[in-house]
Amino acid sequence: MATHQDDIMQESLHEFSEMQTWRAVFAQQWEEIAELADPPSRNTFYYGSFNWPGQKKTDRQVDATAMMACERFGAILDSLLTPRNMMWHNLLPDMDYLMKNRQVRLWFENTTRQLFKYRYAPIANFSAQNQGNTSRLAISALGACLLTVTKAQIVPRVCDTSRCRSGRCSCVKTTRASLTAIRGGIA
Repeated sequence: MATHQDDIMQESLHEFSEMQTWRAVFAQQWEEIAELADPPSRNTFYYGSFNWPGQKKTDRQVDATAMMACERFGAILDSLLTPRNMMWHNLLPDMDYLMKNRQVRLWFENTTRQLFKYRYAPIANFSAQNQGNTSRLAISALGACLLTVTKAQIVPRVCDTSRCRSGRCSCVKTTRASLTAIRGGIA
């Protein structure tokens, strides 16, 4: 006799299996991007994947151009979104009228300063983690169309929309501008 907990477990396993199927559609594309631009992420997109210690992951990489471009673009994102030399956000109460009270305003300003102090402390490791996050974001942005970078242009190799295949898609224009900035304006 099945209990309510068994029903919940079966439903959860069924949903998990369904989500694995949906994810597998994109996992092959992510795997191909990782082969070229982010070798450490290879073989991590499928459930149950196993990486042997010391396994070589750069065997499909022709050169390090894409990987270096993503690292540089990640550094650009990191310095623009979360600059280390300034406070890039502050804490505020939900009710604006509270900021009229001097003690409340001072408390929020002091708490914001403490938050930045702890965030950028070496033990917090925020800077390194944030750099990794922005690099992954850059890989997603620059690798979305699996680009082949030539000297004069960017040619999308694989894409889902006909607009992108024709080169009229906004992702190609954005990526072209990003790569031009990364390569120091050399087109």
